This record gives sequence, structure tokens and C-alpha cells, in this order.
Amino acid sequence: MSSTFSSNHHHLRSMSAQPSSSTLAAEEAQLVLPSFTAEDAWALGTAAREIFLERFPPASGRGAVIAIESLTGHSLFRVAVGDEGKVGPDNWHWVAGKLAVVRRFNQGSFRFGRTLAEKGKVLADRGLTFPEYAPFGGAVPIWVKGVTVAPVAAIIVSGLTQEEDHELAVDAIKKVLNL
Repeated sequence: MSSTFSSNHHHLRSMSAQPSSSTLAAEEAQLVLPSFTAEDAWALGTAAREIFLERFPPASGRGAVIAIESLTGHSLFRVAVGDEGKVGPDNWHWVAGKLAVVRRFNQGSFRFGRTLAEKGKVLADRGLTFPEYAPFGGAVPIWVKGVTVAPVAAIIVSGLTQEEDHELAVDAIKKVLNL
């Protein structure tokens, strides 16, 4: 992965406007699926795409990529949506970096980033580098009821602000859970 790539779609708000890591942990704890199959991944990815299109009509000029990846390396869903000029290879690098956070720390990329910020730490303090690890909003772990050792997959969104990436992923899970 290239060591430099565009980060202009990850505009950061002030720290006071962002949720705490404990709020994000509580949110993740509520997002537990009863099962997770390839069909479930398709339903989740399709839900995320539909939510994107509802929030960002074509005239909005917004674009994003949505991926669902198992933590064993299977790509279960991948799509670019919205304005094609607003998405590209850099978005997939962001997907990989955010997914790496979920794989290594069993938590969402936004939560991990907020934890670092709350402790006044940066990636290097953990021996990590960007873009291999991207501690920004957008990768949410997919937990399955009865599986407590690790998430089975993640839904990852890239192309919007980190808050919007995170919210889209969470809202897609909530939609399939009927929450």
C-alpha cells in the first residue's frame, strides 16, 4: 500500500463533537447479528448502499465505497456508489487500513481512533503506521451472537467524513437488525 494517499474525504471535527470511545463501545455491543452468512453479507451491503443513496442523491456529488470482509480474508461485498468521480483507488486503501484496525484490535476503527485521541496517543505510540492502520471512522466489526472471542467480519465505508462513514456502517447493521 502506498505510504501517501488522499485523506481529503476524512475531514475531522473538533474532539468535542466526536463520540467518546466508551459511547462507541456501547454502540458496538448492541450490533450483534443472530448469524452471518454470505447471504447476510449481501443483505447488509445492499442495505448500506440503499442508505447511502437515500442520504446522498446523485445531485449531492458525494461518493463512497462499501466493503464487507470476513476477518479470514474473504471479500463478501464490495461496491462503489454515488458520484464515480469522488471514489477511486485511494478509497480502497482506506478500506484496507480501517479493516486492519478491526482485525488487530477487535473493535471499530472509529472507536480505536477515539481511544488513542482520548489518551493523547498516536499510532506510532502503539508501534503502528498509517496507512497500514487507519484509525478513522468507517470500519465496524460484525459480531455474531454466541461468538465472543472475535468479530467474524467488518463492514467498511470510505469516501465521506469519518463520522458519516461510521454512521452509514452502523445504520446498515441496525437496518438488518430492525433496530
